[in-house]
Amino acid sequence: MAERRTPNAERTNLIAVVTTAGGDHPHVAVRVSAPLCEYLSWRRFLSDQLTVATMARDIARAIGDLRNEADFWNNLGSALQDLHRFNEAIAVLQRARDLYQQIDDCHSEADAWNNLGLTPRSVHHYDEAITVHERARDLYQQIGDLHREAGAWSNLGLTLREVQQMFEAMHAFQRAAVLYAEAQDDDRRQVLRLLSSARDAHERLRREALARIIGSHS
Repeated sequence: MAERRTPNAERTNLIAVVTTAGGDHPHVAVRVSAPLCEYLSWRRFLSDQLTVATMARDIARAIGDLRNEADFWNNLGSALQDLHRFNEAIAVLQRARDLYQQIDDCHSEADAWNNLGLTPRSVHHYDEAITVHERARDLYQQIGDLHREAGAWSNLGLTLREVQQMFEAMHAFQRAAVLYAEAQDDDRRQVLRLLSSARDAHERLRREALARIIGSHS
């Protein structure tokens, strides 16, 4: 009877394949690493994901494979975000974005911008996050990706809400809802809930401002 391998043993073996193949079979190592990183991310083996993505990035760079190098920089950024290592994630995602620009991959560049926008928001750098989400939105619009453009509008709305710019947040959520409707995407329902919440917050802030004005003249 064949010996059954535990998931942890399989994971260790697959990581060893990347390590071993990196020297003599670098293209194999790169091919194996992409789905392995997805699996490690899904199972939340984030330290292992960092290890594999770093090795694969270095291998891709050594063989001049800019496409996969950029992808593994992006993968590293996602893992660092999940580990709350936000300052490192920003630098890594900027590198991914720059490589996507270099190889003229607008779609992946937009994804990198969008991921990059989530990181400044996590460390309360809201002005930077707004600028980055706007850039992602514009790129998605240029390439005609309704779903991801809607997502970028939604992320923009969430960031605007954090800085109490409720009117602008409402507009962003409205645009996201329209685009999700055009794309026949179920995410529209979630955005409509965000829009309703932003409207309530906008009305509350308006009443509070009005009360302060009345109070100052009484």
